[in-house]
Amino acid sequence: MYRSTIPSVSGGFEICNFIGTDIVYLIKTRMFAKFIEYISFFKIVLSPLLIGIICGFALYNYFDGDRTGSILFATCTLAGLAGGIIWAVKISRKTGATTFIAQKDASPDITDAVSDRHKKSPENSGPDLF
Repeated sequence: MYRSTIPSVSGGFEICNFIGTDIVYLIKTRMFAKFIEYISFFKIVLSPLLIGIICGFALYNYFDGDRTGSILFATCTLAGLAGGIIWAVKISRKTGATTFIAQKDASPDITDAVSDRHKKSPENSGPDLF
């Protein structure tokens, strides 16, 4: 471990650890990874919540906005929220929310179409530029 002494503003000497910059970088990357994980978790929770809100709104309008409609709207919304949280926790424990969202956002149809096009054309003997 390499340490150097640098005079501080207060007149004393501080010991600076140059490995400390690596630790700060590591903390920042972990914070960014956690932030992305939280966003992915929120995306997973959002889909059942929106389904619950839409169903609740339909029931609210069916009952002409009276007390029964309001109770059913709240019940559907809370059920969607609870279902979304349970589902997101299960996914986070199993594969990770970020991995799950990345797999769902990937489009294998396009990947397969591009790879099939390259396999079929005989003029693709040179380097692949695109």
